Amino acid sequence: VSQVPCTNTSATATGTIVGFGSVSIIKNFHPFGTTGVIYHSWDIVTYAVTVFNTWGTSAITGTFTDILPPQLTFVSLWIPIPFTVNGQTITITWLNIPAWQSYPMLVTAVLNGNYPANTTYTNTATYTCTSPSVCNNASASVTGLIGWFASIAMTKTIISPTSGNLSQSWDLVTYQITLINT
Repeated sequence: VSQVPCTNTSATATGTIVGFGSVSIIKNFHPFGTTGVIYHSWDIVTYAVTVFNTWGTSAITGTFTDILPPQLTFVSLWIPIPFTVNGQTITITWLNIPAWQSYPMLVTAVLNGNYPANTTYTNTATYTCTSPSVCNNASASVTGLIGWFASIAMTKTIISPTSGNLSQSWDLVTYQITLINT
């Protein structure tokens, strides 16, 4: 048996670890489970939106934008950081969303006019990453419906007996019912 000499070797590499960011958005009508059907001018619509940093090793930086559809007018936004509203566009620029953190918010708007029944409206929120450079962008949408809601007036008039007097409990009474779509 012969012995072969063994030499230990090692190598060292120097480099920069680049964080990868991944963001996701969840958007629903609020309270959860509501359908987003609205009927009258000035009916309120509320969206629950949450932006998540789903990458566990680094913070991400980017801009959140929510452009309301033309049928809605902005009322309020609940989130504990600064935001701007310009017309239909809500913008929030975060300095940082830490790893595994999220920002929930509530966006409230109203129907700003009378629209035909069965008109749909779609609201999309987007998050555009600016750092790290390999971060993905995300968006989420919900679609609501402007429903048909009739406003009806009703009148009921006794036709017979003309005097309105009944002599027996089994006397026949005839009514005229008129419905008017107001």
